[in-house]
Amino acid sequence: MRKLLLTTSAILFSQFILSQANTIKDKQGIIKVCDQFMQTFKERKFYDAVQLLKVYSVIDSDVIDTLSSTVEKQMGRTGAYGKILSYDFLFDKTIKDYLIKKFYALRFEKYMLKFSFTFYFNDNEWKITHFNFDEELDELLK
Repeated sequence: MRKLLLTTSAILFSQFILSQANTIKDKQGIIKVCDQFMQTFKERKFYDAVQLLKVYSVIDSDVIDTLSSTVEKQMGRTGAYGKILSYDFLFDKTIKDYLIKKFYALRFEKYMLKFSFTFYFNDNEWKITHFNFDEELDELLK
């Protein structure tokens, strides 16, 4: 019985430590997560990049799984853009100290895609509440 209690305690403690490792506590953490996503995406590991959203977002897991397959298909259609060259952070839009929208560009030989990540702070941690990528540049040029 004592062995079972110790094993259960160890498992619960491990889960607590892992959950703490998967939280974003500050704005530096936001930058790290976005850079990790963009670097993984740049390396054409689209599935892995999108799966990162599961760890740091409030977006339903099933929605992210659907998004993974959609991204794979969409990125298969970007051949006319040429090969991926790099990614760049563009700018932030913020509301107070609890909402941040970060914009990135994924640069190809012939064009670019805009990526946006929206983060919300609930007084404890930052979570991704919205993610998007597309070819629309109007929001960038305002």
